[in-house]
Amino acid sequence: MEETAENKFSASLEYSKIYSSYVSSWQKNAKASKDAKKEVALAAVAENSNSINKLVKTVIELKEVQAKKCEILRRHCHKTEQYYEERMKLWWSNGFISDDFI
Repeated sequence: MEETAENKFSASLEYSKIYSSYVSSWQKNAKASKDAKKEVALAAVAENSNSINKLVKTVIELKEVQAKKCEILRRHCHKTEQYYEERMKLWWSNGFISDDFI
């Protein structure tokens, strides 16, 4: 009967070691999975941050282009206005336009 008790105890120790190894392996895998998910999440955040930075840079560039277009348009309008003012003065000085018109 002692042999059986020793065998049971030995088998119990083996099962305990196997179970302990399984639990340890499962915990390591869970931690690795969690770390991998964390790495994926950090990579996604970095990618999104990079995309946002590119978007902000593009918006700034577009605003600069828009400002340049507005400046060109403003200059064009100013030159056109000057042109017509000079024409009106010339027509007025030549008598083509009466004083009542101006």
